[in-house]
Amino acid sequence: MASVAVTFNVDCSCTDHGEEVFLVGSHKKLGAWDPTEALPCTTSAATFPRWMSKAAKLPNGSRIEFKVVIRGPRGNRWEHGENRLLQVELPLAAEAKKIVSLTWGETGVKDAEDEDIVGALPTAGEFFRRTSSPGGDGPLSKIMEPGTAMQKRGSRHLCRNNDGQVNQEMTRTPSLLLINFEKFNEEAARHEKELDAIEERAQLNRLQRKMKSTHLIERMAKITDTVDSSKMVLLQGFNWESWRSGGGDWYSVIGKRIQMLHDMGFTDLWLPPCSQSVAPQGYLPSQLFNLDGSKYGSQAALETLLEKCHKHGIRCLADIVINHRCGDKQDSQGRWNQFSSGMTTRPSFAGVGDWGGWAITLGDQYSDGSGMHAPDKADGKFDAAPDIDHRNPKVQDSINIWLRWLRLQVGFDGWRFDFVKGYGAEFVGRYCSKSHPAWAVGELWTDMHYDHHGLCYNQDKHRQALVDWVNATGKKSTAFDFTTKGILQEACRLTQFWRLRDCNGKPPGLIGWLPGYAVTFIDNHDTGSTQRHWPFPDDKVMMGYAYILTHPGIPSVFWDHIMDWGDEHRKKIASLLKARRDSGIPVDAPVNIQCADDTLYLAEIGQPPALRVALGPRPAGQPDMNYWSHGPNGHGYRVWVKRTATPQVYTSLGPTPEATPLASRANSPRSKKSEEGLRVGTEALTAETLKLMDSSQLRKLRDRLQGMLQATETALEMKRTATNAVVCCAVLEVTSAACFVFTSHGKALVRHPGTGESSATRGTREMCLSQNLVNLTCAANSFRTMQRISDAQRRPTEADVIVPLYPFLCYVTSAMLAVSIAIMTTSACVLAKEPYHVLVDGTFLTHALQQRIHVKEQLPKMLEGRTTPMTTGCILAELRSLGDRALGAAVIAKGYYRVKCGHDEHPIGASKCILEQIGRTNDRRFFVATQDPELRQQLRGIPGVPLMRLNGPVPQLEEPSDSTRRLAREGEEKKREPSAWEKPKLPELKAKEVLREALASKPRAKRKQKGVNPLACKKSMKTKAGAVPSMPPKQIPAEPTAKRVRSRRMGNRSRAEVEAVLAASKATPAQGTADAAAMKRKRGRR
Repeated sequence: MASVAVTFNVDCSCTDHGEEVFLVGSHKKLGAWDPTEALPCTTSAATFPRWMSKAAKLPNGSRIEFKVVIRGPRGNRWEHGENRLLQVELPLAAEAKKIVSLTWGETGVKDAEDEDIVGALPTAGEFFRRTSSPGGDGPLSKIMEPGTAMQKRGSRHLCRNNDGQVNQEMTRTPSLLLINFEKFNEEAARHEKELDAIEERAQLNRLQRKMKSTHLIERMAKITDTVDSSKMVLLQGFNWESWRSGGGDWYSVIGKRIQMLHDMGFTDLWLPPCSQSVAPQGYLPSQLFNLDGSKYGSQAALETLLEKCHKHGIRCLADIVINHRCGDKQDSQGRWNQFSSGMTTRPSFAGVGDWGGWAITLGDQYSDGSGMHAPDKADGKFDAAPDIDHRNPKVQDSINIWLRWLRLQVGFDGWRFDFVKGYGAEFVGRYCSKSHPAWAVGELWTDMHYDHHGLCYNQDKHRQALVDWVNATGKKSTAFDFTTKGILQEACRLTQFWRLRDCNGKPPGLIGWLPGYAVTFIDNHDTGSTQRHWPFPDDKVMMGYAYILTHPGIPSVFWDHIMDWGDEHRKKIASLLKARRDSGIPVDAPVNIQCADDTLYLAEIGQPPALRVALGPRPAGQPDMNYWSHGPNGHGYRVWVKRTATPQVYTSLGPTPEATPLASRANSPRSKKSEEGLRVGTEALTAETLKLMDSSQLRKLRDRLQGMLQATETALEMKRTATNAVVCCAVLEVTSAACFVFTSHGKALVRHPGTGESSATRGTREMCLSQNLVNLTCAANSFRTMQRISDAQRRPTEADVIVPLYPFLCYVTSAMLAVSIAIMTTSACVLAKEPYHVLVDGTFLTHALQQRIHVKEQLPKMLEGRTTPMTTGCILAELRSLGDRALGAAVIAKGYYRVKCGHDEHPIGASKCILEQIGRTNDRRFFVATQDPELRQQLRGIPGVPLMRLNGPVPQLEEPSDSTRRLAREGEEKKREPSAWEKPKLPELKAKEVLREALASKPRAKRKQKGVNPLACKKSMKTKAGAVPSMPPKQIPAEPTAKRVRSRRMGNRSRAEVEAVLAASKATPAQGTADAAAMKRKRGRR
């Protein structure tokens, strides 16, 4: 096809300095509607405001649509109005060139032959001269075009200065005398008609408002005025295939189950998109006001369902899809960008929702270039339908009217905004402010952060995006907590429940930062159902519901899980809903995470605790059953609910009761006084027992309890009836309190006692864990026994009081033994000596500061020895970079001993710095205290690195890794091996050992009786004068003296025997042992 070289002359005087004029259109020579590939135009000081382009070769006989765009530092400015149309038609004999002329702001295109293009300007002498210039530097010359151009809109007064330069400021404004009055009258008449139509519509709106709708507003007020987010439970009332069910009347299917949903405790119902849609699921809406075109049912069926829900106190949320919209008509170029509202019943709504290409963002594939704005930074890409321009005031007005119509006329209570990452959050806030919903929720589904190991532990950036979105709406809307969904799903799937606690000890999702605006869920029609884009593991679904239905936030339940998975599954969810309702936890209830490791997650929710939940395969133990009652439980989860009655046992988990019920049964004032004294003493001892935190105080507990037993026996001899029961109950209360101390503190230390433990030690540890459950049961049963004894008015026996305490005393002893073993074996594994060097990172200090733990005081108590907390310059730099959030931790770390890491000039990450200090073998024998699970996982691969972390308020030594255990065994084996200087002496040492054993087996001969000591002096007997001795002194005959033989080292053994033993030692060890045995038998025969 032949082509024509077309040159464009654009008359545009509204440009500023630095701006340029471009032509963009449907042909690729004009950029194919891409402003970056548009055809540029140029001008000069002599020809301004006329811009001229280079020749563009366009096919002959084609129709080209185009527009003028001004590009500058402030962005692109498109001219308003319809697209310009250029018909490229030239005869074959004509020259293949064409020049067209156009003016900014006016429609239509003219050939250059129809008008005079300014060429060489006439001299100033041909026209009258102005003597002064109102804004120039001297007298100006007023130059006008020829008379034929006076009737054209494109004419201008071209003004020059005396030096011949064009004065652009005066040239820009056209003269009013040169306006085309015919076009001006046509535009004025058209504008008058538009004003008349607007006035008529306003009159119809005023008449419409006079209709009786008071009953509707009153009915809506009954629902919306009682909104309490702490009691809200949302149900998604459909799945991806619901449009196929019920024969096209899904609303009737839901209506039959409203009573059941009310009984289960659902307060809100999320319904599918209700407008006519290109896709049957409703997420490609077309005619917004046409509710009869929906695949889920008619408008009448929808209004009937809404009215039935309101009668049962259930609010209904409409699924609002306004990021995109499908046109129901095509424009002249075949683009589906012509929209109609679908409203046929209310004349006052005429034109509302009837959009054209101007409602679509510029640059969209469905755009015709008549829009006002390009996509914003917050806009997500959605190619299936035209992208709506929410910055257009007409679009905003239409959506506000549609939402108010759904709210007041149809009867919806709130909104669920779909695909909110496709438009700004501020528009959601505006729409909510205009429509006044009971509440709203937005779907901000963004990608989470992954590495080569899988889902990253730290997802703060992901949930920060949710917080920013909620704040950008002016907190007019909540948000679906996709962060909690992703982390909980990964924790349950891989049995990694340490993911459910962030570095600050809080839940890791939006419920940890902004629980009042977090809507938690397990699955929806996108992640689950038949699409399964991101499904929760089917065998872990109940574990997930046990988490979201017991934690803060607004929980959401998926339709499939209560309707399509069977009655048993529905009953389990209903029991969890009942536990949440009975506990009465608020939407922003605090969460006390007591344990979060690989196989167990244990947390208490509320202040005081109202719910207790355990997830994972490992048993969590039995809490105080006087405070807690058993709740729902199933595979991998268990829930306890706070009892409504006042607890009767003093525990560390609940408030202290004001008085014991048994104390009120003694009527005499003396009994009351003595019982009050016992109660006060018990409270003091209980408070002191609850302060037990380290092993040095635990050792004193057994002696204290034994003394209490003796005092109790004495009291039993003096008291009677009800007072005896009070004394017994006091002992049991202290026992229970001490038992809970071991439950929360001792058990955390006993759990991993270390490496190298014998079978007896392992059995002791297991007994410690299981004995805790037995002690609680014994205490509760004994308390009830005392109540029955008091009711029977009989004196309790010694067995009633003392027998239940012996298992607990055994538990105390075993717990102290296991704690000591844990510390000794861990120290032995790393060959550490006092003072222990503990390398503390920022996460540990931040968590300790939140739990109000003095690290420098608690570390020596835990390790039972002197410790030196240490830090590095990189750790301090990381804490300082966090600003005010870590100011306290930075001040504390500054007081620790600083290890020289060599990164003073260029600090690196704290984790990387710690790994460098540890090295491959931990030669410096560091203990590492950190809350970072990724760092702990890396350090567990290095042998000889003991790890410490805070399990809630309790410091805990982690179980040594396999590499550490291997290092400990190798160290023990090296100790038992002989050294290099000992190996040559082994034969000599063995010979001496054999000789010593042989000589020791021979009995020694008895020593002979010794004679008179020749050195002794015998004193003479002196008698008094006149006294006669009773008998003469005894005469001892003298014995012949014999020469004393000095015994040698070998004693009285013969030389032959000694030589025989030496000869045997030079033989083999077996032969030497046999000879020694034969010699022993020979002596026996003698």
